[in-house]
Amino acid sequence: MKQDKDIPQLEGYPILGNLLEFKQGPHKFMARALSLGSGLVQFRMFKRKMLAVLSAECAQTIFKTKSHNFPRGKQRKPLESLLGKGLVNLEGDKWKDHRRMVAQGFRPEFLRDSLAHNSSLVSTLLDGWDQKSTGNEVIDIVEEMRRITLSVIIKALFSVDLNLDDNQRLYSAITNANKVLFKRYVSLINFPDWMPTPLNRQMAETRQAMDAYTEQQFQIRQANPEVKTGDIFDHFLALEKVGEMSREDIFSEIKTLLVAGFETSAGALAWTLYLIAKNPQVTERWYKELDEHLEGEPPNWDNISKLKYTERLFMEGMRLFPPVYMLSRTTEEDIQVQEFHIPAGSPVVLSIYAIHR
Repeated sequence: MKQDKDIPQLEGYPILGNLLEFKQGPHKFMARALSLGSGLVQFRMFKRKMLAVLSAECAQTIFKTKSHNFPRGKQRKPLESLLGKGLVNLEGDKWKDHRRMVAQGFRPEFLRDSLAHNSSLVSTLLDGWDQKSTGNEVIDIVEEMRRITLSVIIKALFSVDLNLDDNQRLYSAITNANKVLFKRYVSLINFPDWMPTPLNRQMAETRQAMDAYTEQQFQIRQANPEVKTGDIFDHFLALEKVGEMSREDIFSEIKTLLVAGFETSAGALAWTLYLIAKNPQVTERWYKELDEHLEGEPPNWDNISKLKYTERLFMEGMRLFPPVYMLSRTTEEDIQVQEFHIPAGSPVVLSIYAIHR
């Protein structure tokens, strides 16, 4: 009988383990774990032993083949505190039901209309950049990508042209959401939500800002029931009428789309533009493709699929700088993963960043 291999362990401090190193630079930490040359690596967060998943083979087993044995467990709590019971927090049949309901909203005719609107938003953005460049003004690409991404999401959800100057509370809340979640994940002590700790107050403010904006949109729709926009919110309201979604479900899924779709898209765009700017030969080839297929016009439904090099650039940007660079799970029972034995109750962290390398 083949004997299980010991899982290599990263050295850390006697009491804190690898906590400080992980908090200060999760990518650098995972790169050091990757240097051990193993698909699984042990490390410690204070007294808690954890496992880092660093190979595609181990990830396939944990997140697909044997995913039923790796629920989100305690990792769901921070997400649920902020977003409610939305798609990223659900599992099993409930996850399948919500995934189906959310996916139905992104039908082809909706995507076609969204593309036309998004092209208009990008054209306006680029016109603004032209004006800034004439005055040698510095353009903060991360901030610009955040602003346009949120505008796209709000338009898709509610058919609203978002004025960020009038919605600073919403914008601040959404931009702060992932920072707050990361603080909660790496916190040594997770106090109950009802305790008014600084972190809990930040979580509550972020959640309340998103709920308040969504409630405002509910009030607008109730005041104008004859208006049918065909947006994602309309889709959710139709499902509520037939009893497939509750009001709580709608709030949770909207918060999930706002937070999960915002920072990930903005980050992916910003990093990809950074990489393109660092490689002039790539820029030249990219422009050549755009000129050939777009002829100076914004992309449309018929020609966007022809932009193969553009798609590859974006995919490579996400490989090098994955917007979601880490996922976590907890084993329910003892399990064999490749040549390793993982005991029940083990927290598992998948490093997408490391696997892509």
